[in-house]
Amino acid sequence: MEASGEDPGAPGAQFVVERAELRAHAVEVDDFVLSTTRDLVDVCSAAPDDPLAAEAKQACYGYIAGTIHFYRSLVDGGDRFKPIVCPGRDLTRQEVAALLLDLAKDNPEHMDELPVEGVIRATVAAYPCPADAPAN
Repeated sequence: MEASGEDPGAPGAQFVVERAELRAHAVEVDDFVLSTTRDLVDVCSAAPDDPLAAEAKQACYGYIAGTIHFYRSLVDGGDRFKPIVCPGRDLTRQEVAALLLDLAKDNPEHMDELPVEGVIRATVAAYPCPADAPAN
């Protein structure tokens, strides 16, 4: 799993529709604390017309990029950690955000976990590694 820029060919309109389905309220400043997966879902699902939409998108993508970089540092740092996410290509931040929103819709019981757990849980569900995947 590697962070890359937004994919211009990614289904952005679909992403906005999915985000709109999750939002019941405007982004609040407290959401930016990112204490839970719910907070991260809130900022990642901000409607484009939300007054804090730009900040929310930056917080969402920044948190996701940081999580991906930390994960890469673990699995690329020798043979101590086996990979658990195996997409076979670099994932964009937008793709990972969409996976997180899918997790939120399908598994609301995980919304009180740490946001890093939500990001990893969402990517593992979409791109699990084979049981015999070697450590990098």
